[in-house]
Amino acid sequence: MASLSKDPSGNYRLQFEDPVSGRLKTLRLPCRDKKAAREVRVHVEQLLQAKMTGTVPPPATAAWLASLTEPPRSRPANAGLIEHA
Repeated sequence: MASLSKDPSGNYRLQFEDPVSGRLKTLRLPCRDKKAAREVRVHVEQLLQAKMTGTVPPPATAAWLASLTEPPRSRPANAGLIEHA
């Protein structure tokens, strides 16, 4: 559903198809750690699944979203995965 790649600067990018528009979207992740990037990918996939089915995301993903501070929290919102706060 979402693919992870590393950009030339060493940071990770996460690309996914918006389930509503069908357009390819990119989240630039501010991490260089592959394990952390994979964890973000899992949560993004859960958010995409919830958006497609009209359900709430799993508790672990909701807790992850709640733990984000404002600068990183705006990234999933700007990508259309969640509503702006």
